[in-house]
Amino acid sequence: MKSKKRDRVKQLKRELKWLDPDQELVHEEDDITYKKPETLKESLSRGFRSFLAIVLCLIIPVLWYFDWNISAFADNTSGTVTGTEVVQDGVAPLPPAPDVPVVSSFDGSLLDYTSALKEAGLLDSYSSPAVNAFYENDVPVSYLIDLNEAGLVDEFSFPAIIAFFQNQVPFDYLGSLKDANLLDELSFPAVVAFYENNVSLDYLTSFDEAGYLDEFSFPAIVAYFQNGVSIEFLNELQERDLLGDLSFPAVVEMYQNN
Repeated sequence: MKSKKRDRVKQLKRELKWLDPDQELVHEEDDITYKKPETLKESLSRGFRSFLAIVLCLIIPVLWYFDWNISAFADNTSGTVTGTEVVQDGVAPLPPAPDVPVVSSFDGSLLDYTSALKEAGLLDSYSSPAVNAFYENDVPVSYLIDLNEAGLVDEFSFPAIIAFFQNQVPFDYLGSLKDANLLDELSFPAVVAFYENNVSLDYLTSFDEAGYLDEFSFPAIVAYFQNGVSIEFLNELQERDLLGDLSFPAVVEMYQNN
């Protein structure tokens, strides 16, 4: 009975302690696990200190970062460079701009150009529209003189001469076509295309000997050359009466899958 009464007293003490934390209780040794709760003032003080520490941790790096950037900006605007120069990784410097080729044009009027042709003995070789076209397309008088010395003046119309000059077709290439008796078979756009695509003289000669030079357009001949289409394959198509029915892309595809 006394034991129950003693237990009841202990329970009442614990309840009073929770209701009044400031009350000094005797016999604290009865509950060694109890911990006095902190007051509201202590809780607020600890929370404010934690909040202040977090704010300082966030603000200090931000202030340092912006102070560094502002200093760098001030250095750049003042025309001076401080510290190590920043170089972007992986970004190669731009190469220098290539030199623009200078076109040799006649420095003078059409009258001066015509007089220069007369002095070179070439005025009788060209019509007035040809002379005007040469002048407007910046064909140098020296180019026409070299063309004459190569024996090619009478071989081409003035549009052909302008095209050869603008595409820088050398006189040696034109001379080799003339020696192979191919100039009369080819238009000047074909000559330019064959030169620019490095179509060999032997390939053109084989087409001429097989009678195919007049049979195909120059884009077809260029395509056949670039894809290695042989004269033997074209002869086989001719024997099977298929050559006239196929476009040149179809011929190339058939040759590649043969």
